[in-house]
Formats: sequence, C-alpha cells, structure tokens
Amino acid sequence: MSGAVSFVLGLLGLGAAAGVSAVQDAGINKKKDQVAGIHCWEGDTETLQMRRRVRDEWMSLHGGGPNCLGKWPSEYPTGRYMHSKYRYWFKAHLDAKGIPYDDEILDEVSHVNGDRNSIALMYSAGKKRHSWF
Repeated sequence: MSGAVSFVLGLLGLGAAAGVSAVQDAGINKKKDQVAGIHCWEGDTETLQMRRRVRDEWMSLHGGGPNCLGKWPSEYPTGRYMHSKYRYWFKAHLDAKGIPYDDEILDEVSHVNGDRNSIALMYSAGKKRHSWF
C-alpha cells in the first residue's frame, strides 16, 4: 500500500525529496537570519552608521596598546569568555570618548560572539557523543 501511495505522490511531484528539500531550505534560511543577527548586518540606517563608527574606532585602536584612558587590556577583569577583557577595555574607551554603541556590536568587534559560538559547539558535540552510548 505504501508503495502505491509513494508512486502516486511521485507522479504528482510531491515525493519525499520535495519534503526534504523544503525542510532543508527552511533550515538554511534560519541559519542565514542567525548569521545576519550575529554579525550586526541588520538595522535601520542610524544603527548601521553607529555600528560602522564603532568598527572604525576598534580598527584604529586595536593594536594591543592602551585605550584613551591609558589602560592596557590586561588591566581589565576577565569574564566568562576568553576575550571579555577586550570587551571591557573597549567599552571603557567608548564611554570615555562618548561614542554610542550597543552590546551586539561590542560583542562582535571584541570577538565575544566567536567565544560564545565555540562554547556552544563544544556543548553540542558533547551531547552528540553522549547519545551514542
């Protein structure tokens, strides 16, 4: 019976391949939306200009030297992520200069997003490994 149903659906073009393709397309679109959010590519024009200014400030400052307060990144506390001290260091610099920012762009330029993704990848790999036993 299932062979007959599959044959009829195949004739109509509604086979399993179409269903799998639709599910995969939905998954790809979801990943694209997540990547756009992580890398701060979305927003209104004012937000995008603010993020561009923060990126430019990061590129002009990031050379391993002191910020405008004369402090080095090593003088700031480390947090949960490996690059947290750079986030605090750069945040203090932006606050002192009066440059507006949001947390998303601050996490992106200081590489905290990369640390979060690495931790999520390790946890997901561990969950997959445990399910084999």
